[in-house]
Amino acid sequence: MSEEEANKLFAQMVSSSDQNTYPLLNEETRKNGKPDILIIIMESFANDIMPSVGTHKDVAVCLDSIARKGIFFPRFYSNTFRTDRGLVAVLSGYPAQPTTSIMRYPAKSAQLPSLARSLAKAKHYGNAYYYGGDVDFANQRSWLVSQGYERIISDSDFPIEDKLSKWGVHDHIVANRLLADIKKEQNAKQPMLRIFQTSSSHEPFDVPYSRLKDKRLNAFAYTDSVIGNLLREYSKLPRWKNTLVLLVADHVGAYKEHLDNFDRSRYQIPLIMTGGAIARPMNVKLIGSQQQGVIKSVVQLGIMNGYTDGTFHPIGNITLSEAIKMAAVVHATCNNQTISFSASDGGKWYDAYLNYCVKNRIVSSDEYSSLDAYATRAQIAHIFAKATSDFAVVNDIDYDYIPDVSERSEYADEILALYRAGILTGDERTRAFRPFDTITRAEAAAIISRVALPTTRIKIV
Repeated sequence: MSEEEANKLFAQMVSSSDQNTYPLLNEETRKNGKPDILIIIMESFANDIMPSVGTHKDVAVCLDSIARKGIFFPRFYSNTFRTDRGLVAVLSGYPAQPTTSIMRYPAKSAQLPSLARSLAKAKHYGNAYYYGGDVDFANQRSWLVSQGYERIISDSDFPIEDKLSKWGVHDHIVANRLLADIKKEQNAKQPMLRIFQTSSSHEPFDVPYSRLKDKRLNAFAYTDSVIGNLLREYSKLPRWKNTLVLLVADHVGAYKEHLDNFDRSRYQIPLIMTGGAIARPMNVKLIGSQQQGVIKSVVQLGIMNGYTDGTFHPIGNITLSEAIKMAAVVHATCNNQTISFSASDGGKWYDAYLNYCVKNRIVSSDEYSSLDAYATRAQIAHIFAKATSDFAVVNDIDYDYIPDVSERSEYADEILALYRAGILTGDERTRAFRPFDTITRAEAAAIISRVALPTTRIKIV
């Protein structure tokens, strides 16, 4: 790659434009604040089998149609080449290891962040995990239990006559069970997180389907048809309008054959968001990967927004108005308040958030001369600390742990409280907080995620 091309790509990744933000969820879902979430983790699916972006025009035709009507990330990459590591990357936001799997070490995997636990804690979600295979393989059950999954449906929950695959139960049978449960729970008041892990597109590729001559591609076409039928039937139900569906692969496998580990397509997988809850379809050309769990969590919870070009701009700086918006959303969520933060005619976009924060004593009305100014790290600590009352001590430290903050520093009490609660961590090498520096969107996302979701807080000592 030439230096010019590399610089062009890098410039796209670090763009700091803050114009025209928009929400990923539609207005009705944002007001409700608790969409049902269905995550479909597709065994071995690669971008290459999708007609619009790949070389095969007749394989994942349903997935391609779903992508056109949803939010599609064509430049998304897997974090690994194995299912047990891909699952951890997708659901815990934890990078895979090249020679082992953290899922095999219960003492370690139990400490990982958890989407299921976080949603249960923040918004009282129920959850269920559906998989047609042996959930005890690779120590998966131990990991799922430690992640907080309440119902785990696997091969042992189906009659023996349904176990017709080497891996257990074919995908269409598991999908039918999932759909039956969704129908049964249509009138439930509790929001739900459901995970559907497919397995039929794995060798030996024996599936009850025969559309394509190539055995491998036919197996992918089969699972593609199962997903298409599942979402078609789901979309007929009333609950669909408040449902967010995420489709993502665990890794690339089986096809293409004989892929080199240094070939980019060895890791290119689809990520698609769909469902009645999304604001509008779009094609997002931002480069991403499975372990970006923190950013996805805060975006999906409505705490932070993306931009109209589909980017998140992680290295862009946070303004005071954006920080106040984040604090307002988290405070309302933590206090189980359903509030519409609609902009008033002729007012600033952030007026409703500011009014909420003033009313709840998070900030005062005249505390900052300009809310369009970039926030410092100390100001972020001051604002975010007022968004929660949960300061359970994770790290037993005092001011001497933070080299550039003392008892006399501005906002010292809030900074220390956030360090002790595992919300702030400082520089890994020096432990410095850098209170007067500005803060990036990615850093702010990590901090506000730990404020909102206590299970993601970090023990540093």
